[in-house]
Amino acid sequence: MSTVQPELTLAVHPGDRLAQELGRRGLTQSDLARAMGYPRSTINSVIRGYNYMTPVFALCLEEALPGLPAESWLATSAHYQVSVLRSLTDY
Repeated sequence: MSTVQPELTLAVHPGDRLAQELGRRGLTQSDLARAMGYPRSTINSVIRGYNYMTPVFALCLEEALPGLPAESWLATSAHYQVSVLRSLTDY
């Protein structure tokens, strides 16, 4: 068993962050899909947590949503995945 303590902050699901960002910018999933060249169903799958945030997807988000670098999307995704793993195991 590890001595690392779980973080006290709640991890934000990257799909939740994406949905919040779309709302903040007044964009729909369809708007984002067109800007990224992805089907709307792919955007929806990421928002609902059915698909993971990949580096390619994060780079496309960076271009479609200026001001949010790909690294921040990937960090959100990694933080969420580690938090889930910690909550399910003795890590």
